[in-house]
Formats: sequence, C-alpha cells, structure tokens
Amino acid sequence: MRRIRNAAPPPGQRGWRTALTAVGVMAAAVTSVGLLGAGPAAANPGNCDTGRSAGSTSWAECTSGTGQYRAYTWCDKWFDWDYKKYGPWRSPGGGRSIAACNDGDYAYDYGYATLS
Repeated sequence: MRRIRNAAPPPGQRGWRTALTAVGVMAAAVTSVGLLGAGPAAANPGNCDTGRSAGSTSWAECTSGTGQYRAYTWCDKWFDWDYKKYGPWRSPGGGRSIAACNDGDYAYDYGYATLS
C-alpha cells in the first residue's frame, strides 16, 4: 500500500501532534482574549427607570453612569401609520427625558435609548 505524503490520517488515528496543535491554538486564543480584553468598557447610563405619565407621553430617567439617554415612545395614530417620538438627550442625574405623541394620539410602547 502506498502512503500519500501529507495526507490526514483517518479519524481516531490523528496522533499526539494534532492534539497538541489543537490545544496550543485554543490556549493562544484564550490568552489573547484575556490580554486584549473586549476593548475599552463603555460606561452607559445606569439605574434607569421608564414610565408612561399620561396617555400620550412617556419618560425615562437615569441616575448613574456616563453618556446620555433619551426616552422614546411608539404612538398610535388612528387610521394612519404608527410613529416613534423621542425626548431630548439627557446626562445621568439631569432629570427626565420626556417623549410626547402628537395631540390626540396614544402612546402604547416606550423605553429609552443610550449614547455613550
């Protein structure tokens, strides 16, 4: 039987070199992630709360962290397309961001967006 050079051995007969290579590659990958990390940490606003203050407005407020946040709300316009409204950008501790629908429309979903 003629053996072809550089051919992979059948499964189960790969040998210790292949196993060591696989272990080495995994160790290098884990070490590089550990040394490099996931990049600089983004400190987003924290301790945030949201709510709906009336039928057509919602609010968001964050009291810790850095960056900025703002409230958003989805508005239901009768017999027309729904739309999304945003409140002003605020820094943590800077008070509530309020998003209001147009007069006569109803806020049915709300939350906040962050910018770091």
